[in-house]
Formats: sequence, C-alpha cells, structure tokens
Amino acid sequence: TLKGDFTQKSTYVSYYSNEEENFDTSGTHKVILAGSTLQTVRFENPSSSYSHFNMLEIKNWSAEGITFLTDVCWSGITSNGCTMNN
Repeated sequence: TLKGDFTQKSTYVSYYSNEEENFDTSGTHKVILAGSTLQTVRFENPSSSYSHFNMLEIKNWSAEGITFLTDVCWSGITSNGCTMNN
C-alpha cells in the first residue's frame, strides 16, 4: 500500500542492461494507491512488456484522487469509484 506518489525511473547501467524493465511485475503482485490527498503516478518506460503495474487498486477517496502524469500500463485495475485524472 502506497500513500505517496509513485515514480518508475530508468537506471542506465550499460548498453546490455534492461533498465526499462525495473518494474516488470507479474503473478499476484499488487499495488494499492491509498493516499488521503493527491497522488501522482509517473513511468519513464511504460509498457505492458516492460515496466507496468500487474494489479493496480485505487483506494484514494480524496477529491483530487490520482493523477497519471505519463502513460501507465496495467494488467488489471480496480478503481473503487475513486477519481483518476491524466
């Protein structure tokens, strides 16, 4: 459960590294965004093949809700009727 902002950043190691895959989730991995004020989400490498949420659940019932500052990919989402902006 995350109550603050989420940022996926690439970390360049070498030409042969997979820095764009540093948040490549699968299986039962789930992120819950549950802040009480505005939360922002940013991905440097959004892709269903690379960095993405597997299961994303929104439990931020503030008026501001969640703002996606970049493209975001997920395998499944539960919004619970919460505010989501992009």
